Amino acid sequence: MLEIESNDGTILTKSTNTDLIWQYRESDKRNIAREFIAHFANKLCVYSGAVGQLYSNYEIFFPREESGRLVILPDQFSYHDTFQGLPEAAVKPTGFYILPKIKSSKKEMLIRLPIKTRDQNFRDVPIQIGLHFINRQLKSPILPVVVKGDLRELDHNMPALHLHCIDINQLTLLSKFETDNISKIIIGRLEDIK
Repeated sequence: MLEIESNDGTILTKSTNTDLIWQYRESDKRNIAREFIAHFANKLCVYSGAVGQLYSNYEIFFPREESGRLVILPDQFSYHDTFQGLPEAAVKPTGFYILPKIKSSKKEMLIRLPIKTRDQNFRDVPIQIGLHFINRQLKSPILPVVVKGDLRELDHNMPALHLHCIDINQLTLLSKFETDNISKIIIGRLEDIK
């Protein structure tokens, strides 16, 4: 069990859900990684297979005493932002990665698509353009989420987020209203990612 303490010493929460405790590599780019992952708080939903829940409203903490770890804390008072009963079989890896655009004065996120070019096996494009391209190819909206292990390093130790996606057809225990609500929240939050 991990206790998260605020700056004034108050215990914010105790977590036994290890899917919400992520590791990230301590490196000279640690601050870039922290800033990168913090950028996605409440923009990408987080899935926990251990409890079959999807969190759309949460905070990300970097405990001082737990160097190289981050903890995702769902908002306990926003129960309507936590979705229950999502089986692990409904959450599948995509092979798509979100990464920061390095050579830019403004913070811009790219998505790496597995598109072969003459000299590479992928192409990095601005995230909204990439998502539009993916949705056109799939003919239905992709519902990306992140899970423990999706925070990775690519290209000379730069942080990246691998995306998983929810297959709505696998949510057989949920009503149409619930699956529509999940889709609406995920798609709505994606629009905030720049």
